[in-house]
Amino acid sequence: MPRSDSPQVSVVIPVYNGERYLAEAIQSVVGQTYRDFELIVVDDGSTDGSALVARSFGDAVRYYYQKNGGLSKARNAGIALARATYIAFLDHDDLWMPHKLVRQVDYLNGHPDAGVVYSQCHVIKKGKVPSLLYSKPVEQDPFSIIRTGRGLQMSGPMFRKSVLEKVGGFDEAFRSAIGYEDTDMTIRLADVTTFAYVPEVLVLYRVHENNFCNINSPTKSRIHIHNRGVYLHKCLSRYQHDPRISRFLYRQMVGYYAELGNLQIKDGHLPEGRSSLLKAIRLSLLKRASAKNFVRTFYRLLRSYVSLAQLF
Repeated sequence: MPRSDSPQVSVVIPVYNGERYLAEAIQSVVGQTYRDFELIVVDDGSTDGSALVARSFGDAVRYYYQKNGGLSKARNAGIALARATYIAFLDHDDLWMPHKLVRQVDYLNGHPDAGVVYSQCHVIKKGKVPSLLYSKPVEQDPFSIIRTGRGLQMSGPMFRKSVLEKVGGFDEAFRSAIGYEDTDMTIRLADVTTFAYVPEVLVLYRVHENNFCNINSPTKSRIHIHNRGVYLHKCLSRYQHDPRISRFLYRQMVGYYAELGNLQIKDGHLPEGRSSLLKAIRLSLLKRASAKNFVRTFYRLLRSYVSLAQLF
């Protein structure tokens, strides 16, 4: 596929050790019925054969390698490299239907008020019947997004590059791909542009044993807690003057500090654990969180890790 110096769409595939699925993802892009695009593969420090897979597609792929910095950093590199007006991301283990780009390009071309257009997505898992990711369109109200945690799954939308630049790209404080970076981006986009929905399955979201969201491990727990803290603090900073949103977030912070404290104690960091648990208690009292539910959860979690004698 010859490259255009000024394509209308830049497709960005961030990859980290994804040689098993990368070729299929690239092929689903190369096989699009819409042709005016460039394909950028951002290799986030892979140590497997991802580079060989990407380069095997020749001029169809612009390959860029960077030192491992996480999914958000890889996506931001793709935004910086993009030469087009529209940008679409595809995770290296997901797939597009052949008419994905043409449907979304046509929509954005015809609706200049929309900064984002996304579609329905099939979740595919070995041995399971495909299911729909969105039971209904994603609400654009920030409180609804925060309350439900339902953000855009980034293999689905097409964005105007200008709106991604307006919100400053993806937040690189989030570690690994555990979901909060997508929800955070959805919230920030909701504040500056209009979302549009094409009610057609254009994306296949693959769930497999190597998905980060499908891994159960101590490392995942630590990254999850870190990302949750980054996310909640960001939301509080943005919406601290909105009583409805801030009240909900403070209740979430109680659970976050309790979870963090128990993990710290489990890891042998008793002073840090006590400090986090005290923050949970203070917030619970100060913000009038549900004391009954918190105390029940608090002691249940404590019994899982340490005795009260150890804690106090």
